[in-house]
Amino acid sequence: SFLSSLLLAFLFGSNIKADIYFYLLLVTTLLNTWFYGINFYLVVPEFIHRYQKNKKDAIDFANYFINLYTLIGLFIIIATCLFPAPILSIISYFSKEQINKGLFLVVLGSAHFVLFFIMSFFINLCESFQLFKIYFLAPLNTLLPLIILFLTKNIEAMFIGYITAEIIQISICLYLLITRAGWFYSFKKPKLSDKFKKDFWAMQPNSFINM
Repeated sequence: SFLSSLLLAFLFGSNIKADIYFYLLLVTTLLNTWFYGINFYLVVPEFIHRYQKNKKDAIDFANYFINLYTLIGLFIIIATCLFPAPILSIISYFSKEQINKGLFLVVLGSAHFVLFFIMSFFINLCESFQLFKIYFLAPLNTLLPLIILFLTKNIEAMFIGYITAEIIQISICLYLLITRAGWFYSFKKPKLSDKFKKDFWAMQPNSFINM
């Protein structure tokens, strides 16, 4: 990742699109630091606890969050497709002229943010079943962006590479869960305990500080 940053600096220098790319990458990383904690410290442990008691209930519970994350993710991506300039102006101090040069980056950045978060959740689920082979795909997160960058010489290639790597890993996680863990898909809304809700709100200050 460090070498990737150096390569981008070498290829694009002090370029407004490069500035917007690094800014969006920072924002997505910070936000995922916050939301990753929700899955790692709360949702997945609750899933494991439920799985020890009732497999179907546990999978329904995890599917509920998969569906929820997917719906929220679609909303974020559609919103950035429709209003990329206003959204970037809200979260940054780039000028209107600068923002107009990086509109496609905003859309790609939002897709990267959503898919990375969903991918991380699927990896956490695979970990709970000790399906550690998924780790062998981690280098794709660096290699694919670099390969596409060399082919296109556009900074958008970095986000396109991240998105491609994330789609591949989500697909393989799903395959492993279905074939190795007996996973099934459902739309059932599980009952969330008062303790789970209390823990959710209690952990938010810590997650914010970590971000």
